[in-house]
Amino acid sequence: MKKLVVGIGNAVLGDDSIGIRVAKELENEFEVKVTTPSALLEAIAGYDRVVIVDAISGAGEIGDVFEVELPENPRFTSSHSLGIIEMLSLGKVLYPEKMPKEVRIVAIEVGRMQIGEGLSEEVERALEKAVAFVREILS
Repeated sequence: MKKLVVGIGNAVLGDDSIGIRVAKELENEFEVKVTTPSALLEAIAGYDRVVIVDAISGAGEIGDVFEVELPENPRFTSSHSLGIIEMLSLGKVLYPEKMPKEVRIVAIEVGRMQIGEGLSEEVERALEKAVAFVREILS
């Protein structure tokens, strides 16, 4: 069974880099890729189980780690800027034979989304919890 951890984010945009940091923490245990939502389908094609890790804003307290449920029928508001959920839905329609059987999304609530490297203290403290959560999902 081919397992993959995908880190989404921007390494120079503060807390937005948390998805990348979580993925890199797990690179000795699982195959890891870092990508953007627009390149997500290519990154996950051919894997059986995938965990996507990304920053989220406005869903909880800074540093919260949780799983985002995939909607049955996501709504597309624009074809020009598709997010993770819309890209996964598009993949199921266009390349159903290549899409993973299981895709789960782990999100970390972030606060500081400004130019600059490094995580805020709250998100840095959430790093190990997020790593453990992804490890548990793929075990």
